[in-house]
Parts: sequence; structure tokens; C-alpha cells
Amino acid sequence: MASISLISPKTFNDSASDIPILATPSTGSLLLGTILKEKGHDVKIYDESIKIPRYNRIDSDIILINSMSATINRAYEIA
Repeated sequence: MASISLISPKTFNDSASDIPILATPSTGSLLLGTILKEKGHDVKIYDESIKIPRYNRIDSDIILINSMSATINRAYEIA
């Protein structure tokens, strides 16, 4: 089976407002990772809201970047 890495980008507050953005782990990556692991794949999940990984050390057959509107710019940077 394949080795798969799931990456959830961190939300950065690019706006001029002082409204804080709460960092919460992505449940989508956790759910997808669980499904893939149950199918026999070797899965690693990296969530930037917890810790930013060393991307040059990720060695996987497939890398998935999970994103939404608030994290899309960071997802583009990672890609």
C-alpha cells in the first residue's frame, strides 16, 4: 500500500483587524487519515496549527493538502 501524508495548513490572519483566529486541528484530515489507515495505507498527518513540520523531510508516495478558504493562500505556499 501507499505511504500518504495529509497536511492541514495554518490559518494566518492577513487582515488589518484585531480579531483573533483560533487554531483548531482539522477534523477532515483526521477522518480521512483514519479511513486510509483502515484500508491499509501508511498515513502521517501534519497540522500546522499544532506544529509546522519540516517539509523537506516528508517522504511519501502521496501528499494531500487539506484546505478551505481561510487557509488557501498557505496551501498554495506549501504546494
